[in-house]
Amino acid sequence: MTINFFSNGRFEREIELSNQKHSKELSRISTPLLFSHFHFGYFLFGYSISQPHLMIQKKFLQLKQLKFD
Repeated sequence: MTINFFSNGRFEREIELSNQKHSKELSRISTPLLFSHFHFGYFLFGYSISQPHLMIQKKFLQLKQLKFD
């Protein structure tokens, strides 16, 4: 977004600087959000994969105990 008000382009430069500042702030805010969202999704995904595995392991151990008893 650039507006040419003055012939020397001072106003244009100010808008450019303010846009850069906003984009920097946005990237500073959005990066941790994205990372935490991804991390949470990864955690859920890993949890849902490991749960059945644990249940199968439990059942297997129970069967082993039954065989030994």
